[in-house]
Amino acid sequence: MFKIIISNAKKYIANDNKKWFDNDAREIIAWLGEYSDSKNSQTAYRVVVLRFYMWMRHNKLELKDISKKNIYDYIHFVRDPYAEWCGNRSKMTNQNWKPFYKPLSPKSIKYNMQIIKQMFIELHQSGYLDRNPFYFQIKLASQIKDLPQERYLTVDEFGLIDCYISSELPDNTYHEQEIKTRTRWIFKALIYTACRRSEIATATMSDIILKNGRFWLKIIGKGNKYGEIPVLPELERALNEYRAFYGLPPVDKRIHSEHHIPLIIKTFRNNEYLKMHNGHLWYIVKRICAKIANKLADEVLSDKLKSVTTHWLRHTSATIQVDSGIDIRVVQRNLRHSSIVTTMQYQHVAQDKQFDETALKFKI
Repeated sequence: MFKIIISNAKKYIANDNKKWFDNDAREIIAWLGEYSDSKNSQTAYRVVVLRFYMWMRHNKLELKDISKKNIYDYIHFVRDPYAEWCGNRSKMTNQNWKPFYKPLSPKSIKYNMQIIKQMFIELHQSGYLDRNPFYFQIKLASQIKDLPQERYLTVDEFGLIDCYISSELPDNTYHEQEIKTRTRWIFKALIYTACRRSEIATATMSDIILKNGRFWLKIIGKGNKYGEIPVLPELERALNEYRAFYGLPPVDKRIHSEHHIPLIIKTFRNNEYLKMHNGHLWYIVKRICAKIANKLADEVLSDKLKSVTTHWLRHTSATIQVDSGIDIRVVQRNLRHSSIVTTMQYQHVAQDKQFDETALKFKI
């Protein structure tokens, strides 16, 4: 199918005396084949990478030639593509098909570049490309106007929150100890599971299950979709500390059903574990971040923390997973997205990474 489409698109490709169906096209086809289990994603990616391939060949470039400057050039191009490239959006195999219906919006450009970025990452990891032009941070915000704020925290910023909870929240009374223990668990649970607050609020302790010697959290998410999320050792330790406060045994020592015990316990009263409403979770996260923000001299970071919500922690979790080198398809399963395109929208790049990498390796 891709071969037929490229054949139809030859009129957009420069006549550079090279065979139109080249090694780059074959590698792109193979890359697209990795997503054959998700037809919607594969179809969406196909038009994105075909546009890029046609632009690349039109400019007599190959994948190995693409630099950071070329990426910026392409961003400018899709903001204002050639008139002859725009028009009828019929089926891609139709001879009247055009690469663009109209110039891409800022949101569409960001979406396109995330897919192209993932393609370059995987072609580099496979050994086909010697380098990845996205190795250095591509500053989309400076190239595309009206992009939304990047809603995520760096590892250090999340560490600041964790440190505040541990050292600043009072614990002189039982009530204060309960609040402090619960608050620490809420942030750990949200960051390590990337769950939505409604999912965490409705989960119970029995949703922690053991499979093949590993703990998983069962979740019913948006659209009533079932998913299982790895419970990492750090999260298991945090869970057991939380359970110990209420006199519950470690999760691997349970002998009774715990369907009646919420994963986030509001309080234990009259022999009953009361659950917390998801709106209360949102309030706790906002309140803690606002308290930290009010203590900071750094106005930029203070303003950022005042904007934090529970959903920021989902973005943060996804970003850290991707930046840690976890395969984007694994992150997709962890976030329980139907399409990997949605997962890609949660990717962010910390500028500190660029600085630290350069400082570590740039030696004279």
